[in-house]
Amino acid sequence: MSFSVDEIFDETVDKLPPTPAKNFKCSLTIEKYTGSEEVVEIPAEINGLPVTKIGAFAFNKCKNLTKVTIPESVTEIERVAFQGCSGLTEMRLPPSLKKVGKNAFCLCAGLTKINIPKGVTEIGKSTFGGCESLTEIIIPGGVTEIGEWAFGGITGSDDKKIHYCKSLSKVQLPNSLTKIYQGAFRGCSNLSEINIPDSVVEIGDNAFGKCGNLTEIHLSNSLEKIGGGAFWNCSNLTEIKIPDSVKIIGDNIVEGCEKLQRVYINTSKWSYADIQRIFGKNPKFEILPLK
Repeated sequence: MSFSVDEIFDETVDKLPPTPAKNFKCSLTIEKYTGSEEVVEIPAEINGLPVTKIGAFAFNKCKNLTKVTIPESVTEIERVAFQGCSGLTEMRLPPSLKKVGKNAFCLCAGLTKINIPKGVTEIGKSTFGGCESLTEIIIPGGVTEIGEWAFGGITGSDDKKIHYCKSLSKVQLPNSLTKIYQGAFRGCSNLSEINIPDSVVEIGDNAFGKCGNLTEIHLSNSLEKIGGGAFWNCSNLTEIKIPDSVKIIGDNIVEGCEKLQRVYINTSKWSYADIQRIFGKNPKFEILPLK
């Protein structure tokens, strides 16, 4: 067998009173893949025990790997589990999955498409960072947060270069989403349009920075906070409307947006000093009252 496993209980044994062994539920975590096959099918059980987790670093830098099948017994993929699997092109996540750790699939340069099951509620930090061939992502209903640099740039440990999700052209966000954190989509240079659902209340610093092909962005009508440089260097963005619901805006949110022509904002709500801080002292675009 090409897996090393760890047996776990669903309770902490030393905190429980003496109980017949049959009342304990045991499961297995795949701790490390030790093979060299290109196609791997993870078993649903080993020696009669269900496999419920893919452990941290389990497939880290398995560069020969092209396809992995994960069984429906798995509920969690831990951090860095598939990081740097640059040959991985196909991955189907099971509907049983509830949690995906940070950096789980980052730097999977060959991955073009991946499904995210409905049970997942959070896309963690750098989960898909640097997946250069990823073209489309559908975030399911139930996800409430997209973590820092989730689809953003990440530095490769081998070449020390920053890798971006530069092929990502389609992103579908759910109505359950409330927060998009710092750098979440930074460097997604092929993304041309994105709709922020009305459930979103916060967009973090540089969340859409360097999305050079972005021409349209529709902001949530419930939005309360826009971080500094949120749309930095979106060089093809021509217009943006800041909803009246926004209470906090960081500095220079549209710096480097060379083709920006119009910004709509409730000018009576923000002081002259605020406007200069948010948009710069000598903006080349019009700042117009919110319609």
